[in-house]
Amino acid sequence: MKNIYSFYAVFDEEEKGYNIWFPGLEGCFSCAHDINEVASTAQEVLELYLYGLLEDGIDIPEPLHLNQIEVGKGETTLLVTVNLKLVVEQMENQKIKKNLTIPAWLNTMAEKENINFSQTLQEALKEKLNVG
Repeated sequence: MKNIYSFYAVFDEEEKGYNIWFPGLEGCFSCAHDINEVASTAQEVLELYLYGLLEDGIDIPEPLHLNQIEVGKGETTLLVTVNLKLVVEQMENQKIKKNLTIPAWLNTMAEKENINFSQTLQEALKEKLNVG
């Protein structure tokens, strides 16, 4: 996997905002409320799309060149670049809230000792899974 990917997004204005899509990336599209959100929204949807392909074991296609993209009246192109290595790191290190059940007596003892439940669970899982 290479780290940096650049794809052209196409966007156009609609009555209630902007449509954004990526030619050559089927199903990679989104919308933005105003022009100020177009670039950040395009970046986010491309990151999630490429990460999804990677997670599903699907090869990331070669990007289309600008001269391969048909742009209609009122449509504009935007080059969007993604550092997939950073996206993977962000996705894998995001915090996930988990609910768990423990006996009341154990909870009481732990709270009296000011035990950090999240940290303790992480440490126990790492030890159990034999990971650093």
